[in-house]
Amino acid sequence: MDASASGDLERSKYFNQLRILLQLRNYNIDQKFKNMFSVSDFFKPERDFLYKDGVIVGMAKGIAKGEAKVQQKCARILKDLGHDVAFISSKLGIPEENVKKMLKARIRKVN
Repeated sequence: MDASASGDLERSKYFNQLRILLQLRNYNIDQKFKNMFSVSDFFKPERDFLYKDGVIVGMAKGIAKGEAKVQQKCARILKDLGHDVAFISSKLGIPEENVKKMLKARIRKVN
């Protein structure tokens, strides 16, 4: 690959061509010939394997962020009820240092 692509721009063009060829190879042959003249109809980012991986990673990050917010709210509620950090840590299943950080952080109220 290094012999055919000397610069970063050439390397990115090379990878884009490979991605398009991969999509063409995996696409149904009958559909390929029907849509031969309209490549924009064929090439959709949703079919790209990198796009699919990005969506999955993004969803996992969003879920983790939401769970962290819920844990932070629960820690704040338990602290307001008068429980100590050790009790909160045992109930939420997270280390005491993380509970202390959560309690120091501000909670933004969502309307």
